[in-house]
Amino acid sequence: MNAIDIVMTLRADLTPFLAGRRLVSPSVGPDGVAVMFVADDEAPESMYRWIIDKENLWQASRLERPRSVDILRYDGVAAAWSQLHDLELAWPLIQPLPGDCLLVVGARSGLLPDDSLEDNAWVYDARGRAIRQFTVGDGIRHLQTDLSGTVWVGYSDGSEYRDQSTPGLIALDDHGRPMWQFTPPDGMAPMSGCDALNVTDRNVWTNYYYAPACPVVHIGDEFRTQGWNTDQHVNPSCLAVDRDRVLLWGGYGRGRALNHGVIVSVEQNERNGIATSIPFQLLLPGDAQLDERARFRVRAIGRGPILNVFLECCWYQTDLREINWPE
Repeated sequence: MNAIDIVMTLRADLTPFLAGRRLVSPSVGPDGVAVMFVADDEAPESMYRWIIDKENLWQASRLERPRSVDILRYDGVAAAWSQLHDLELAWPLIQPLPGDCLLVVGARSGLLPDDSLEDNAWVYDARGRAIRQFTVGDGIRHLQTDLSGTVWVGYSDGSEYRDQSTPGLIALDDHGRPMWQFTPPDGMAPMSGCDALNVTDRNVWTNYYYAPACPVVHIGDEFRTQGWNTDQHVNPSCLAVDRDRVLLWGGYGRGRALNHGVIVSVEQNERNGIATSIPFQLLLPGDAQLDERARFRVRAIGRGPILNVFLECCWYQTDLREINWPE
């Protein structure tokens, strides 16, 4: 089948809010609101988390000194500012929690003298004060929360202090207490690393690679899982889902495909197969292609049917429900 073109829409140009500063670790919460750090040029490189790959997972887990950082939340209409004090975590990810709290997780968790791991998940209150800390382990690739405060953590398969036999995806409460860990559906391979994650209030979707398959897995009520083995070796970094259609896009490092991806249609039956596969080309407004040089300046987050793409100071979206599908 020929590739279809998917043209993103511009959700927001955030340049007016930045005053010459940079976005750091842009993300999207369960309510669809963008949340991100905003830092000046003096901030260390380890704050600029656009992607985390095996190449930088060996680096330090802490900043050289604690920093106060500004937080921007934007819903497409209004901006809200806050500040977090004494942030120490390097390579940070950020997500909202109930009660106007924020969860910041560092990708790395260093080894302490007693062989335990550092606390790399810090919860901040509405006044920007760290109110509790816990560890979520080393090598964090994905972080998403839902409206109830459940924390979903996906791991890289290249972390230094993580046992590769442990599950690549877990769920915790907002105090760090385990709620669930990934167990592959019957007939499917284990997950060592979580390639893509999409969390909504009632459904969680994930994707991982285990040669020669590239499974897509749905986690529903009471953590029940259902999976589909695909032969789509796109090694995606994000996914978006509309009913039985799953969009896989992105990738990691120098091999990530910025322009191309695939949409698979999963069958809800005993065979759990892939009914159709539609390649696509993802385009900027005006049918402009994404520059391959932008691979380290792009961050993509799937939330339900919406693919969110941050490129430098712009926030783009694609809604799977609005795509004209070929017959």
